[in-house]
Amino acid sequence: VVGDIADSLDEILKRCDPSVARILEDTIFFKKKSKPNDFFITVVCTANITRSPYFEALLRKTLIESGLRFRKRVVVESAGVKATNNQIALHEITVYAKLRDQIVLSDHRSRKITSSIINNSSLILTMEQFHVDEIVAKVPEAKEKTFMITAFGRTDDAAESIDISDPTGSEDPEDYYKFFAIARSEVNRVLEYMVR
Repeated sequence: VVGDIADSLDEILKRCDPSVARILEDTIFFKKKSKPNDFFITVVCTANITRSPYFEALLRKTLIESGLRFRKRVVVESAGVKATNNQIALHEITVYAKLRDQIVLSDHRSRKITSSIINNSSLILTMEQFHVDEIVAKVPEAKEKTFMITAFGRTDDAAESIDISDPTGSEDPEDYYKFFAIARSEVNRVLEYMVR
């Protein structure tokens, strides 16, 4: 699924696209600390009960299974710009994640994004552009590390850089299947981009 195995975060910097290397070296993405898990990815949606919990769990699982040596230095979390704290994940997402991906979301509890979460994040990936806008409005300095998932790693205004629709409340299973397919594709693409 993921490309070359990197020996360390420093190795990633060497392999990184030159246009991104400067940002990485300035520690906007990678914060070099003495702690073993020093790279914090925060996945953001609206309510933190459907899209971001699934993407968070799938990204974490894929990262662990990838064999990448830096995986132990990465922490993946999620939050919502309009979340009510301590809500459980949507039932449809929980069931699908368990059956399709062997991911357990029953312990997930939603949380609203705060300035502290934003400041502690190395990289923030959002489902929609309005999530980026909300985060940057709250912490302007976060602009350099906050991206829509579909825009992250893309150097132009590609047609693929679009909002990932929220299936919450839909009675059409296809809306959920479409979301799951996009999430799986984007998880793989994000990891491939980070190590290329």
